[in-house]
Amino acid sequence: MSLAKDFMTLLSGRLASQLILVLSTPILTRVYAPEHFGLVSLVSSITQIPIIYLMGRLDQAIPQSRDDEEAGRLVGLAFSFALVVTTLCLGLCVLGHDYLVEHYNSTELPLILMTAIALFVPVSMSKIGKQWAAYRERHAVTASADVVGMLCQRGLPLVFFALLGVGPWALFLGQVFAFICSAFIFLNRLGKDCLVHLCLAPQQLWQTLKEYKDFPLYLGASSLIDVSMWSLVSILLGDFFGLAAIAWYGQAYALLFLPISLLNQSASNIFYPKLAQAREDQVALNDLAKMMTNLSFDLGLYPLFILLPIAPLLWGALLGESFQMSGEIAQFLIPMAVVNMTFSPLSLAVNVFHQQKAFFQQSLIQHTLRLLAFYLGCLYGGILWAFAGFVLATVPFKLWQITWLLKLMEVSVHGLISKALIKLTYTACWVGLLYFLREVHQWSLLSLIFTAVVGGLGWLILIIWSNPQAKSFLQDKGWLKS
Repeated sequence: MSLAKDFMTLLSGRLASQLILVLSTPILTRVYAPEHFGLVSLVSSITQIPIIYLMGRLDQAIPQSRDDEEAGRLVGLAFSFALVVTTLCLGLCVLGHDYLVEHYNSTELPLILMTAIALFVPVSMSKIGKQWAAYRERHAVTASADVVGMLCQRGLPLVFFALLGVGPWALFLGQVFAFICSAFIFLNRLGKDCLVHLCLAPQQLWQTLKEYKDFPLYLGASSLIDVSMWSLVSILLGDFFGLAAIAWYGQAYALLFLPISLLNQSASNIFYPKLAQAREDQVALNDLAKMMTNLSFDLGLYPLFILLPIAPLLWGALLGESFQMSGEIAQFLIPMAVVNMTFSPLSLAVNVFHQQKAFFQQSLIQHTLRLLAFYLGCLYGGILWAFAGFVLATVPFKLWQITWLLKLMEVSVHGLISKALIKLTYTACWVGLLYFLREVHQWSLLSLIFTAVVGGLGWLILIIWSNPQAKSFLQDKGWLKS
């Protein structure tokens, strides 16, 4: 299967799961009370950090395995980590039972939390299954697990509402069955293949851990820094501008970065094993790096920059006039989003070439710089100045990291993006046109969106003309003549 077909398979599954999420939310919010959602969200917050370290991030190493035996050792090591973390967390939950009941005034919280911790086992199976599917390039399995898991998570609470009545358990049981069903799909489709190569020999696991020690030491630490940074941004917003500012930022980030996350996850699952296979073949590495960069650039440039003229109107129309500021914040985040789109697939080289320590050090510097810029913006300007400082500190650093990753792979920047100047000019012209139509002719949001879609059709033609993978995919489908 071609890279384009793999990408479309994964993306279609993730888009379907997110569509289920969007359509089910208004229904569930009318059935369940805010305190029920709050309790489930609290459990998710408490278990967030243990889940980051659940398998010592060693599951992330599976797609880059050199052979099946190494992959089997990594699976055994990751699952062993999961069992240890699960046992420790269950013990802490038992010891903290009385505190949780008293502090949150909820007798149901400790039992729901213990159930969530017990779910770490199927969660780890599901995560290992996704990485094994990436290693075997069985992307349809991952796509089906995403859809079935989301159907259970969002659909079953309605069934349990009819059986158990309203309450946090009826809502939470949807998540329980989502993880169990997802794990079952991977076990059913890939379990035999994985078990054949599974290794639990202590000596071999120890040797593998020594080779991959940077995954739990530095990759996990980088993830913790990311989580902490976004939490600090919300805290600073609340301190300087009130709770409404946190809501504006949350909605701006959610609507802008959710599709980006879907695209990045799909691209990462496809390119990770390919990148590992090409690490000792410089010609293949050059071709793959160019393919990765072109895909991310093409998917991000026009679709994101075209939001610049319409973001305040769009966010206001979707969420109400009180959330129009979310659209203004999104305008500042768009350049960072485009750079992140290009950076994310290339960042897989950090794992393949075992540069987690260097990446961790870079993350410390990057987060320090942008938090300082954000704080100064809050202190001496307004909320938009704060986000302007945040983005100005982020984009140059991310661009430097992209050049660092390319240098790591010994890939030249020259000629990396096909027809880059033409694509940039095309996007700039359409963005300028939309600004002109909005400011001079006072066009409505629907008219602006229609114009952006027309420009998007031209963009599609442009990337098909310049991207051999896209052209090959359409020719295989019979939608384009050879």
